[in-house]
Amino acid sequence: MPLLTLFFPSAWPNSAQRSEFRKDNRLRFTFGIHPKIISSSSTSSLEHNWTDLQNLLKSTKTVAVGEIGLDDSTNPSRRDFNDKLHILEKQLYLAAALNLTIVINPRGKPSLHEHVLAILSEICKPDQLIHWHCFTCSTQLYSAAVSQFSNIVFGITTFIFKDRYSNIAEIIKTFGITHVVLESDAPYIPLHSHTIGNPYSIHAVAMKISELLQQPIEDVIKITTENSKKIYKLQ
Repeated sequence: MPLLTLFFPSAWPNSAQRSEFRKDNRLRFTFGIHPKIISSSSTSSLEHNWTDLQNLLKSTKTVAVGEIGLDDSTNPSRRDFNDKLHILEKQLYLAAALNLTIVINPRGKPSLHEHVLAILSEICKPDQLIHWHCFTCSTQLYSAAVSQFSNIVFGITTFIFKDRYSNIAEIIKTFGITHVVLESDAPYIPLHSHTIGNPYSIHAVAMKISELLQQPIEDVIKITTENSKKIYKLQ
């Protein structure tokens, strides 16, 4: 079942497109306001986006709010950061109220990821469905998140091949894949340098996990696929 993740308001479907999408029973959607666009958006634009988001989330085809989060990768001003925090908290409360999955995507220093987990813990119930997108954090944060949320999964991408993210392999070997889903994040994360990321890279990720766990790749794919279905209620 195709799942379209649309987190830039400029990419959200207009009314005519929404009518067409409703005709395709296969499609499901996630909508959110990504922190990356907040600094460059006016107050009136964000207010319009917020109204539009609330309407989009009412659709029976919408299964999640995201990607959302915080981003300090560009050294935002205190005001910009507070604006991002405000938008994040509003979206978390809305997701909880509508019983929708949360797709969280913190971008920045390790302390920021810890801050995001603290916010999730403050706002969300322990059984909240959460997909932590492009997870690259420490074993300690992984363990803390799993202990606080029973229905959380972590997206593992081709970053598992990067030396700077050796912690990902350690997490897989230590905890297994009970809370893991496979991601390509295409076209943003390429498998090889000087190439464009594509969805087929998840096979390479599955193969790497298979090697780490000494487990058949078919089992890795089956388990992570079931995790994906569960977290988005696509059973």
